Amino acid sequence: AAFVDDVLMPAINANKTERPWDLRTTLDALIEGNDGPGVKEACRAIRDRIENSGLNYFRIHPKGCGVICVKEGGIEKATFVSRYLGEVYLSSRWFELQDAIKKFNPHEALNDFYNIVLERPKDDPAGYDVLFVDAAYKGAIASRISHSCVPNCEANVVSSNGKLSIAIYTSRHIKKGEELSFDYSCVTESLVEYREAICLCGKERCRGSFLSLADGSAYNDVMNTHHNFLHRNAIL
Repeated sequence: AAFVDDVLMPAINANKTERPWDLRTTLDALIEGNDGPGVKEACRAIRDRIENSGLNYFRIHPKGCGVICVKEGGIEKATFVSRYLGEVYLSSRWFELQDAIKKFNPHEALNDFYNIVLERPKDDPAGYDVLFVDAAYKGAIASRISHSCVPNCEANVVSSNGKLSIAIYTSRHIKKGEELSFDYSCVTESLVEYREAICLCGKERCRGSFLSLADGSAYNDVMNTHHNFLHRNAIL
């Protein structure tokens, strides 16, 4: 697992040859240029298995690289990385925008998205609220951090001078050359979207999708847990 996470996956995602899907090109580059302990032996063993079993069993899909640590000595745990900045939408306006996007892109099962949810805590004097921060056109480096099912960073709501924002912090020590990542923690009720959201983090405990699937009863479960019949009518 350490060889895959620390050596093989970074090399796969950094592969810029004309055949990045061919695992042999990555293995050959590691055999030629990596002198780490046991790396050449592991790469040769995988290459031998490919030759014996056939390339179709080893086809890969590199996801590319997002944000890479270049600091000597790496980044310590609980280090501030960046705020997640972008255009801010009220929830009502955000869902109007998403409906419009789906209307003009009816054949796209899952459109690209760079949004994150900012929740105002329930104990805030102004009361609980939800805003959507969209970094598709305006943002900071945090919006370019990749998803991982086993991340090394996390997104937290923080308060500074009475203003709330989302900040990315490291959740463990990150070594030089390692890619930064956090769990997007996105939920969908669409099985089509869930199946389209193929995760390429390559971790041993990868969930297979960067979305979590909630069935159609999820909304009613929340309503029944937090709002009884009388409360729902009072809200209306």
